[in-house]
Amino acid sequence: MYTHFADVYDTLMADVPYKDIAALYRQLIGQYCPDGKVLCDLACGTGTLTRLLAPGFDSVTGADISPEMLNAAWNKGNDGIAFVQQDMRELYLPYAADVITCTLDGLCHLDSLADISMAFSAVAENLAQGGLFIFDMNTPLKHRELLSGETFVYDMEDVYCVWQNSDCYGEDSRVDMCLDIFARQGDVWERSTEELSEIAFEQGVITSLLRRTGFEVCACCDGFTDRAADGDSLRITYAARLSKNT
Repeated sequence: MYTHFADVYDTLMADVPYKDIAALYRQLIGQYCPDGKVLCDLACGTGTLTRLLAPGFDSVTGADISPEMLNAAWNKGNDGIAFVQQDMRELYLPYAADVITCTLDGLCHLDSLADISMAFSAVAENLAQGGLFIFDMNTPLKHRELLSGETFVYDMEDVYCVWQNSDCYGEDSRVDMCLDIFARQGDVWERSTEELSEIAFEQGVITSLLRRTGFEVCACCDGFTDRAADGDSLRITYAARLSKNT
């Protein structure tokens, strides 16, 4: 996944509020893991958020399954950050992290709740006791009301993208996505196609899975704000601390 998309990802995601996300994450880290010095950012993509979170940490790793996304991150300069290709379900770090993050639907791109459970277990195995896991996920409400059956068109100077979503279906509120991407290369427009899926689960399902994996759920925020999530939330940011008894 995220092969051709990697070349235009930063252009299409230019309106993502990365600074607001980083501010919320820093607030949560300051509250629940203020002495953390080792950070790992899962599904780091092109490394934009990784770089915003890096100051104050002694060691920072950005991990992603897509070599194309990692190549885009490397091309920005590593800034002392180790970018590595890893599947979050099989995460292996050479030393325990104090904070692990996963942002912008990274977990939603896994194929099933069982895969999310595998990712949670892998995070727990690579966190220091008392370490903090921060991530966001779309809610089924967003998939039903905003994504299901919709088509989005991005018309930019050097990129034109038609993003088509299937109707939401299944117990995991799955939405299949097809992106037709046209990118200008000199005087020529090159076309590529990317096919993705996203799944979503209710807050109670995710918090129960976290607790079964040995996490204490510290906060469930509405989107990228510090307000508490509720039944109208379209995205939830979770902060979970690994039990010191795990």
